[in-house]
Amino acid sequence: MTAARSSTGGAARRGRVPGAFRPALVCVLLPALAGAPGASARADQIVLRDGRTLNNVEVVRETIEAVTYRISGVEQTEPAANIREVVHSDEPLGYREAMRHLEAGRFVEAATAFERAAGGGGGGWVKQYALFHAAEAWRQAGRNQEAAERYQQLLREVPDTRFLPAARLGLGLCQLQAGNFEAARQAFAELAAAAQARGFGAQWKHLAELHIAESYEREGQLGQALERYRRIAREAVTDPEAQALARLGAIRCGGGELQDRLAELKELIDAARTPERVRAQAYLLQGQLQAHKGAHEEALLSFLRVAYDPPFRAFATLRAEALFRAAEAFERARTAEWQARAEALRRELRETFPGSEWARRLQ
Repeated sequence: MTAARSSTGGAARRGRVPGAFRPALVCVLLPALAGAPGASARADQIVLRDGRTLNNVEVVRETIEAVTYRISGVEQTEPAANIREVVHSDEPLGYREAMRHLEAGRFVEAATAFERAAGGGGGGWVKQYALFHAAEAWRQAGRNQEAAERYQQLLREVPDTRFLPAARLGLGLCQLQAGNFEAARQAFAELAAAAQARGFGAQWKHLAELHIAESYEREGQLGQALERYRRIAREAVTDPEAQALARLGAIRCGGGELQDRLAELKELIDAARTPERVRAQAYLLQGQLQAHKGAHEEALLSFLRVAYDPPFRAFATLRAEALFRAAEAFERARTAEWQARAEALRRELRETFPGSEWARRLQ
């Protein structure tokens, strides 16, 4: 049986909820960390922000404040801000089907399947997970109204949901994608304030501030965006993902000599602290800058890395963009059999990620 995961954050993998780690009750958790005998009969899993894993637990309740679980018959809690991911072992068939659609980039099919799962009963965790992922899938399909409705439904029907900050972030992203920059900035500013006031975790404040910077970037106010990206990069020293994203944003907005920007990108790509998702985004930007200077074969290699390198296989949206841009790079590089190779990449994009923005661009 596959296991249901929760993931949030700009990202949206299966259900990862970033949060700053605070020490847990080590004497109680050691048996779970070691997978010792006597653990709960359920095989749920909790992945902490510091990389430790609590195995073979029974997750009882998940709220914005904490995740409650049983191990060896003893009930324990872990602050939600400490938890990166929860993996449920009792995944309903309908939810599993929806997740397969989501991971394959079939966002409309995923959204409708998650909506069915949300209304189909199942375990106590299913409703909040399914509503959240339905909203995320609608947003990735470019259907911002449907996405906003599902985020609002989640906040209304499960007001203490563990996805509360992620849903509020999603509502801001719907406004951003629709080009409503002032409304998006207001939503992100409110999230940043709430993250600080309610202790959601510093990563939510950083994410909100990153998207405020992005809103200025999309609006063409590059000076405002650059100033904000640089400030986040200075302040987010304990949040490698936010810091790397801020550095990437500053490179996009910074102007300057092309070779200097490419050198900054190489430094970011090579840094051990750079998370794989941000590294993939950096390769995409590197390819665009290489194409801009006419180095189309170098650009092609950058895009193909994101499309096919194993560390990036989980990033469906980025891989879809990479396939789109690699096809264009083949046409510009005019390498051997470039026409057939470009068409093969576009066919793969249509078949593998049919619901993506990049597949829609081919229509």
